[in-house]
Amino acid sequence: MGNGHFLNPHIDNSHEAARRYYRTLNLLCYKTPGWRSEDGGSVELWDRQVLRVVMSYVEYINRTVWSK
Repeated sequence: MGNGHFLNPHIDNSHEAARRYYRTLNLLCYKTPGWRSEDGGSVELWDRQVLRVVMSYVEYINRTVWSK
């Protein structure tokens, strides 16, 4: 993605193609040195109605964000 691009709030696919296995853990590990909050790209967790951000995680090198 380029400068100014973004993803709308979405749910990552939690099933494999045959829908036999359910993903119960997501991990994001940031590896970009020198990244600043002004550069954007924070992970945001929204409420179920997608009306407000409940949590926001700014990227820092070697930070891992997980949810289950």
